[in-house]
Amino acid sequence: MRVSDLAQLLADDHFLTIRIETRSDAIAIISNDFQLRSYIKEFGDVVVEFHGTCNVYTVPEFAAVIARYSAAKQIECDRWGCE
Repeated sequence: MRVSDLAQLLADDHFLTIRIETRSDAIAIISNDFQLRSYIKEFGDVVVEFHGTCNVYTVPEFAAVIARYSAAKQIECDRWGCE
């Protein structure tokens, strides 16, 4: 399924909130067509998979980028501490 396919879910349920991974540890919250189009403009019409345990759509294409981001973030947390 692609991100653009989620438009039908939003159209069917006006109270739906969709959570999708980005290229960092952030999650995009999408609840309307404008937000969906903005996500597609920034990240592309990527393939997504629903992860039911976390109630989030994951983006397999971003897995390596997220892993590098998380590793770099951990180095800084080890250096400066985290709260």
